[in-house]
Amino acid sequence: MSFLEKLWEMLKVFFLSSVISVRMTWSEFRRRASTYVVGVLTVVIVVFMVATILLGLAKSPVIFMKLAEEQTGEMDMLFVRNNVRSGSLPFLNFTDADEVTKDILNGTSLEGLVPRWFVTAEAKKKWPKNDKEKNESVGVTILVVDTRKEDAIHLGRQWNHRRIGESECHVKDTVLSLLNIEPDSGEHIILDISIDRFLSDQGITSTELFSIFGGNGNTINASSGSLIDALGLSDSDQLSVNVTAVTDTLNNLLNTSFSVGNGSDVQNVTVGDIRDALPGVLANNTINGSSLTISDLFLGGIRLDLDVADSIGSASGKYPNAVGNAVVIDSTYFVNTILEQLCYGTQRDLLSRVGVDIPDIQTLVDRFPIDDIALTMVALFKGRQHTYTLAKPAMDVSVVKKSDDIMRSLGVEYNATVSFPLATAMQGFYFLRLFLEQIFTAVAITLTVLGCILIYALLMSNVQEKTFEHGMLRALGFRKASLINLITIQALSFTIPGVATAMLLAFIANVVIENIISNFSGFPPDYGSMPTTSIVIPILVGVLVPLLANILPIQRAMGKTLRGALDVSHQSHTDTEVTVKKLQDLGLELWQTLLAIFLVVAGFLVYYMMPYSFIFNNLPLFFFLLLIILMGMLFGLCMISGSLQSFLEYTVLKCILWGKDRILETLILKNLSGHRSRSSKTYMMFTISTASIIFGGVVFTLQATSIHANIEVMVGTDIQVLSTDFDHPVERDNIDPFMTRHRNEYKVIDDWGYATFALNDYDQFKTYDGEGTRTFFSQQTGRKTQISSTLVG
Repeated sequence: MSFLEKLWEMLKVFFLSSVISVRMTWSEFRRRASTYVVGVLTVVIVVFMVATILLGLAKSPVIFMKLAEEQTGEMDMLFVRNNVRSGSLPFLNFTDADEVTKDILNGTSLEGLVPRWFVTAEAKKKWPKNDKEKNESVGVTILVVDTRKEDAIHLGRQWNHRRIGESECHVKDTVLSLLNIEPDSGEHIILDISIDRFLSDQGITSTELFSIFGGNGNTINASSGSLIDALGLSDSDQLSVNVTAVTDTLNNLLNTSFSVGNGSDVQNVTVGDIRDALPGVLANNTINGSSLTISDLFLGGIRLDLDVADSIGSASGKYPNAVGNAVVIDSTYFVNTILEQLCYGTQRDLLSRVGVDIPDIQTLVDRFPIDDIALTMVALFKGRQHTYTLAKPAMDVSVVKKSDDIMRSLGVEYNATVSFPLATAMQGFYFLRLFLEQIFTAVAITLTVLGCILIYALLMSNVQEKTFEHGMLRALGFRKASLINLITIQALSFTIPGVATAMLLAFIANVVIENIISNFSGFPPDYGSMPTTSIVIPILVGVLVPLLANILPIQRAMGKTLRGALDVSHQSHTDTEVTVKKLQDLGLELWQTLLAIFLVVAGFLVYYMMPYSFIFNNLPLFFFLLLIILMGMLFGLCMISGSLQSFLEYTVLKCILWGKDRILETLILKNLSGHRSRSSKTYMMFTISTASIIFGGVVFTLQATSIHANIEVMVGTDIQVLSTDFDHPVERDNIDPFMTRHRNEYKVIDDWGYATFALNDYDQFKTYDGEGTRTFFSQQTGRKTQISSTLVG
């Protein structure tokens, strides 16, 4: 016969044997449906659980990303101005930055750029005229945002508050509760902004500020002409003035005596009338021939009277949680609100006291482009969800590429300090993510091993029960290869429907997981996307587990002689085997070979792979190797405990047999001995399951304790009160009595302490190199000494 004829004959035999095997499998399924249902359910459970675990691991970074956004806000890049240059304002020009970055908006790096302003203030409730005003106040941080720009780039995905109108604000719920203000009910809040404090927060002294405007020292020379011109007024402009308020206020303020107009309460007067009425005070020369200080110019600060719109329960990624008591205002109306309230009774300067209605206020707003003086700018990456769900090395590379594109557009010498708040916060969740991955990987490995043992037990039981049937088939001419084909098809009868059902359930689970993550994170759900690993690995597990479990049953079926297979009274535990080996065939036994392979693999993992993971800082590989070693120890201990099965069976039997039932002891022991090969598999599955549950519980408890301890080390306390201004530290004299009272009376405080500012904040330790190090020169020794000044006490 030619090669092609032999090949054709082999294919024909294989096809015919496959057809017979399928028919026999179907016939067996109808007779013993319960066995096949157990096999299919085993595959379904293993594949579905592995797929679900991998789905959870692949999508868990989105949860960590959301948790990081709660800490830092949805800020991929944060721009803060560098140290103020001589003769420059401490602001960023957002208009220019937005213009130069338009070219990359259509690329893969930048989603958008928005300006922001943070201002500290004191807040209190505005009481009705008939109610006595109370003195309760609370410190707040005013966050001025451009709502329309931020909505356009989806900054604050879960921010569900409406857009703010003119003279409106959203206020943190804790502030409203302290001040007894009801949101969205027409009640007002008063915000007192200290200009001195604002300048100090920005690191600007009065000398620097006045030098920008051409003043000398801590003063600025301002004439009435310059003030009136700056307001866009001329002497002929008509103003509606409450003359009584004007005369009373200015006489008390300036210690002068004058009158305006005809003496009635409300009159239409011109700016020139006011100028003429105040000779020597608002003449076209320096005011009183002297200079104005900051307090003279701003009278201590700015007061805003705003309508409370919504109560802010959670930051929802709009701003960092560390901001605390936040008041959100729209930048579109911010300047307009300030100008109007300065002109109507805010007691800020002369115009605010006389209640002047300026007809061309829009001109003033146009002359004051707030976008040109942004305190900070926030950049959002395009495709940021994908960026932050990558593994750490890939995430770092993606962040670097996107930020490089943005900085190339702005210019490498752009005068701003750039930070990456979200990427930095994600670093804190890195180890937690690794630990969870290893724990769930251990669960997947355990499920796979248990599924393999169960399917092996089912197939082995099938082979032992069909020994006579297999013998008859061989007597009728069924070849050993056809018998292998039959047992393999029986294994595939578990696999194919089990894998198909499991993957369908996994797709449904993916929809559920996407909904849960979408509701938590605010990202739109992507029902059609399943990570490749969550598809390929479960299918491979579902196919390989039955096939691997099929090896020993095939060996058992092929190891039977035809006479032994046709022996209907045969029992496997009564077999007597005689193995004859020639002296020249003696060598390593199987157990010795397996032990040698295990030792080689263990040595390779410990002495090659572990150092490799350390050298290249591959922490996922390092933790995976530790997991493999731990799981090997776990399964090894379970296998060792298998030797205790007979002893445990005897012990339990002795404990449950009492009185007359003891006559059954010999019979039960023989029965246990006869079924020990089968019950050993059940014993091993139960042992591995119990050990894995205990192992997982211990690991989870250990991680919870470790995370709590790490947070305590990093944070140091339950509550922190921080001062960011060196010139305005926390008021210890007021804090100590408060804390002492609450510790003694309410028993809610255990202890408290204080820490100084970093040493490089002190003038004596100002750094010269910008890196926290100062160099001192000793004239006696002639040596230079470098002292790190980033310590705190």
